[in-house]
Amino acid sequence: MLPNPRPFFESLPDPRRATQNKLHRLSDILSIALCAVLSGMDDWEAVAEFGRAKEDWLRQFLPLPNGIPSHDTFGRVFSLLDPDAFEAAFFDWATHASIGGDTLDQLALDGKTARRTHQGTAGRALHLLHAWSCETGLLPAQRAVDAKSNEITAIPDILSLFDLRDVTVSIDAIGCQKTVARQITEASGDYVLALKGNQSTLHDDVRLFMDSVAGRRPQGHAEAVEKDHGRIETRRIWVSDEIGWLTQKPDWPGLRTLAMVESRRELNGQVSCERRCFMYRTYGMPRAQGCAGAAIPLMPRIRNGSAVTSVTTGGSRIACTGCSMWPSTRINHEPEWGMRRKIWPSFGASP
Repeated sequence: MLPNPRPFFESLPDPRRATQNKLHRLSDILSIALCAVLSGMDDWEAVAEFGRAKEDWLRQFLPLPNGIPSHDTFGRVFSLLDPDAFEAAFFDWATHASIGGDTLDQLALDGKTARRTHQGTAGRALHLLHAWSCETGLLPAQRAVDAKSNEITAIPDILSLFDLRDVTVSIDAIGCQKTVARQITEASGDYVLALKGNQSTLHDDVRLFMDSVAGRRPQGHAEAVEKDHGRIETRRIWVSDEIGWLTQKPDWPGLRTLAMVESRRELNGQVSCERRCFMYRTYGMPRAQGCAGAAIPLMPRIRNGSAVTSVTTGGSRIACTGCSMWPSTRINHEPEWGMRRKIWPSFGASP
């Protein structure tokens, strides 16, 4: 049973002026929006309609002295709300609710640009850094950044929100930074970091070595085949813990394993092939199991890390991906937090 969200929102500062036109309590507005988004509503009209349809149920744990707010009220309040204060209150509620279970297994970080968020012809689109819980399909954290390059400064901020003990953090190439690896290691977490051109020398050395590993074992240490929308994708992975030769090893705390994934795609008679390299730090896989034993659990972690869903916004819709809730009525506003699951929330009452 989920805890009543109203007590967690009552301490938030109300951004509205204290006038006779302020008819609805801030905690009521936020609680209704949370319940609506949990139930799949994705724009303010739908949130207001949900409130009217479920008013009798909502009154079991919300006072609602003036009924259900209009969709304009929801949009206006969320556009003015202090995102940091809302984030803290929501995170407190989500912690007490144990959303997605009591433990976190894999956290995938990736940046996405929201569609149709340009302000004018020369304006920048909204770019979001997501933290995706792979096992639950939820998005417990996100940050707005100025551009793709600014993800580097936002990654430590997002990681600091989580207890990373025994959690594997997978990040694309822009997050392949020594400071990030150190932060994860010091928090007793594991990492899977993608290697690309931003670590050119390291990438070239690892790629050359892993190509030689693949040459000795063409079938790979593990293989997975997926068929979807007429496309056949075969992924092979090679893993090696022979990293004593790597001169950069001391710069990467806890580094134990190198990996390379080959993705072979067949679509409409056309075949494409790509190889990507990764660095892996984990103490959950005994060395006695060898490369094949390490490759099997590593394959889905790399796959999940590259499957973070992008955010799409437009019109007056709330951009909901996993657990993000962001009113597009204010493009330059940092994203608030929220949840989206196809369930009826239960706060001690039945809908």
